[in-house]
Amino acid sequence: MLIDIPTMFVVIITMSLTLSIAIGWVVQREDHDGLRPLIFGLALNAAAYTLFALRGRIPDFWSICVGNVAIVGCHSLLIFAVAEFQRRRVPRLLLWAPVAVIAVAFGAFMSDIAIRVTISSAVFLVQDLVLLRLLLGDLRKTVGRGQHLIVVAIAINLVIMVYRAFISFTDPHFIHHITDAGTSQTLVYLSAFVSLTLAAVGFVLMTKESADEKTRQMAMTDKLTACWNRFRIEEVAQHELARLQRYATPVSLIMIDIDHFKSINDKFGHATGDAILQGFAATARACIRNTDVLGRWGGEEFVVVLPASGFSAAADTAERIRQAVEAAEYLGGITITASLGFSSCQSTDTWNDWLRRADTALYQAKARGRNRVEAEMPLQSPADRRRSGAELLQIIWRQDYEMGCQAIDTPHRQLFELGNQLIEVMTQGAPKDDLERRIAEFVALAEDHFRDEEAILQGTEFPDLAAHREQHRQLIERATTLMARHQRGQLETLELLNFIVYELTAQHMLGEDRKFRRYVQDSR
Repeated sequence: MLIDIPTMFVVIITMSLTLSIAIGWVVQREDHDGLRPLIFGLALNAAAYTLFALRGRIPDFWSICVGNVAIVGCHSLLIFAVAEFQRRRVPRLLLWAPVAVIAVAFGAFMSDIAIRVTISSAVFLVQDLVLLRLLLGDLRKTVGRGQHLIVVAIAINLVIMVYRAFISFTDPHFIHHITDAGTSQTLVYLSAFVSLTLAAVGFVLMTKESADEKTRQMAMTDKLTACWNRFRIEEVAQHELARLQRYATPVSLIMIDIDHFKSINDKFGHATGDAILQGFAATARACIRNTDVLGRWGGEEFVVVLPASGFSAAADTAERIRQAVEAAEYLGGITITASLGFSSCQSTDTWNDWLRRADTALYQAKARGRNRVEAEMPLQSPADRRRSGAELLQIIWRQDYEMGCQAIDTPHRQLFELGNQLIEVMTQGAPKDDLERRIAEFVALAEDHFRDEEAILQGTEFPDLAAHREQHRQLIERATTLMARHQRGQLETLELLNFIVYELTAQHMLGEDRKFRRYVQDSR
């Protein structure tokens, strides 16, 4: 089916003007992510097709030369619009050289339509490739569905231009007049209409998605400190929880409280307090990795989520923040200190469980004198026990950890001792095979203990036995996964020991096992 070309021109002109006026009405006097160049481009497109429609009624110079220059100028404005949206600079030569080429070429070959079609097709191809390079070269700046519509529009135009150039070479007499009906003309102007619609709608959608993302970022950012707020922190934490459960990737959490912050506000005023909060955030941010997430939890409390970080890495980061804060001076001499508590996420944790343990550690840091780092469990820091810059901490058994059931307390103490021995062996530089053998024996012993513990709990009225048994299964499954990754060289020994010593042993026994304490005592 062939389309009446003059009618197609009217449709394209109407569509171009409608889109230009509608977008311009929304944007008005404000430049909004490159929409203004797009508006001018659409208006220029309407002017070009108006000149095409007047072919034979006005001088050919206007209809042929000026009309095609306007079409190429429309493409240049679209390139400029995308570059402005991405906050990138495009060389002026790249924008306006195609316009100059078309003006000169069409002025020189006014009488040869085949050459004109070939040259214009080549210029459009170059412009489309430049546009594709902008869109696909940095996906972070044009993320979303809108760019996909523009890419489809460009792809359609590329195919048609290649087809048109090929036809002009193989059949020099394929067209005599711009309004001639034919397959080639129908495809060209139908594709022009579709491309125009897709590109305009896609660009508007792209700017809307960008605005939505900016709004989302603002909604998740603390205005004073530029840190993430609670909403974003919880979002990141849930994502890291899912990664831990799926890929066994460790993750830790640090909670920070600026010591005696109220007295700072009372003494120096709230403006000074706000400046100190901003300075503290900058100090803490300088102590963490780009992948770590710093957030303001509320008031003078902050949190740091540490992806791919086990217990020792969290301890090292927390102490680094504490020292940096203590050494810093704010507003010409004001010094502050901070208390920090941290916890590593367990495979069976919910976000609330994980947060509660870090908060408990923070409470302990404040209760024990402030300006200190506390873990979620008692630790000792042996002198000169360092590996790869991270301090290795030992776990300490205390009498109040006992459950009152010898069949459970004895293996618990034994696992604590063996865990510390594993740390000792690692710091002494034991061969990898020997260390892996020891870890495998440790996990086997823990698995035997879990089975014995479940058998004891079976004879009690402990209501959460099924959930506790599932926690045991997940811990052993994760231990097996991590050991396999360590053997393949995909996991550092330090991270494996973080899990084996701290999570599988200390965290589980000091957290989850304490839930059934009164049941095993009652069953004696």
